[in-house]
Amino acid sequence: EEYAPVCTAEGYVFHNECFALCEGFTNFAPCDVEPNPCDNCPTDWIEPVCTADGLTFTNECIALCEGYTPEEIFSCDGAPQTQQADNNTVEKVLHTTVVNVYPNPVNNQVQVAVKTATNFNGKVTISNMVGQNVYTQTAEFKTGKNTLQLNLEDLSTGVYLLQVNEANKLIQSIKFIKQ
Repeated sequence: EEYAPVCTAEGYVFHNECFALCEGFTNFAPCDVEPNPCDNCPTDWIEPVCTADGLTFTNECIALCEGYTPEEIFSCDGAPQTQQADNNTVEKVLHTTVVNVYPNPVNNQVQVAVKTATNFNGKVTISNMVGQNVYTQTAEFKTGKNTLQLNLEDLSTGVYLLQVNEANKLIQSIKFIKQ
């Protein structure tokens, strides 16, 4: 896992040649890019953490890379958090569902990982960048980690937006690339 970055004609930067090949790229060249320490955060490690300002991150590594200190990060247990702000007590229920899409870029199959603190009936929709829905699937999400495998071979190459909703409430949106 030597750090020897390569860049593709499409503008992607990979840790080294092996990572680029594994993602299906064959047209790339060495490039001079400083390593991003956040690149070492595992994206398949789904243990949500919350911050005092109400944000939720997939895991502690990502929150730390975003500049939060360990003192500002705590476990998302679904319980309401009470914070003091401007001498007023503000009760805030933190969002405790985390969605991850992999691999990204996608060839024909994509995994949608949903880790949630509560059971809910949801809907996964994929829309193109014009806003047209091109894929919809309902799913029953149980407390804990849920994984859906979606067959996207009928989608054209491009950038898409995947959304997970509960009733009419957006849980999370993630952009991904279909190759």
